Amino acid sequence: MKTKLLTLLLFITTFNLIGQINLVPNADMENWDSFDDNPDDWSRFLNGYWNKSSDAQNGTSSLELEIDSDRTFIYIFTPDIQFTSGTTYVCSFYYKKVSDNITKIEFNLMQTQSVFPVSLSDNEFTDLSATEWKKGEFEFTATDTENVQAWIYTRGDASAKALIDNVSIVNKATLSTAAFSDVKNKINIYPNPSQNQIKISGINTLEPYTIYNAIGKEISKGKVSKNEEIDIKAFSKGLYFLKLDNGNTLKFIKE
Repeated sequence: MKTKLLTLLLFITTFNLIGQINLVPNADMENWDSFDDNPDDWSRFLNGYWNKSSDAQNGTSSLELEIDSDRTFIYIFTPDIQFTSGTTYVCSFYYKKVSDNITKIEFNLMQTQSVFPVSLSDNEFTDLSATEWKKGEFEFTATDTENVQAWIYTRGDASAKALIDNVSIVNKATLSTAAFSDVKNKINIYPNPSQNQIKISGINTLEPYTIYNAIGKEISKGKVSKNEEIDIKAFSKGLYFLKLDNGNTLKFIKE
C-alpha cells in the first residue's frame, strides 16, 4: 500500500513539474486557434505562411513554416519570458525540412525591453533531414533579469518549407522530469516494476544511458545492450527515468 501511495505521489509531482518547468507556452504546437488556424501563444513575422502539420515529433501536430515567394526567411516568436540574472537556461527544439531549398534553422534569444529587440544569443542549425526529426539545443546564462523572446527562423529560397515542434526553455538548475517523455515504440523496460534488475528490449547496439530520479537528479549512467541487466538493487523505491543517448526515455518503478 505504501509503495502504491508513493508511486501516486511521484506521478503527481511529475505532472506538477511538467506544468512548471518549460517556460515556452504551447511548446508542443498542440493548441490551435480554430478561428484563424494559428498556433496559440505564437506570433509570426509576415514573410510567409504557417500551417498545422500532422507530421509531429511527439504528439499530434507540429508547425509548418513556408517562406514567401519573394523572401529568404520567415520567423516565429514567443511571448515575453522573464529570465533571471545568473540563471542558466537550456533551450531546445526539434526541426525537420520539408523541401530541399531550406538552408538552415536558427533559434535566437532576443531581449525585448529596449525600443528595438536586441539579440542575446544566435544559434544556427544546418544538420537538416527530410526523413527524421533533428534536435537543436544550446545553453544560455542570463546576465540581467529581463524579458526575453525565443525567435525561430527558417532560411532558404522562396517557398522553402520546414517543420518546428516541441520548443523548450528550462532552468538548468531545476531540470527535471519535464525534459522526459515516454516513447511510444518497441523499446521497453522489463520487468517493470522491478526490485533488483531491469533489462531493455528493442535496441540493437550498445547504448549509453543515464538514469534520473523523479525530480531529475542523475542517479547512475553506463552502457547497455539488448536484454542486458542493469542493477537497481541499491535504488530507493520510487519512480525513475532511463534516458538513452538515441533520444528515447523510458519510465520504470523500483519496488
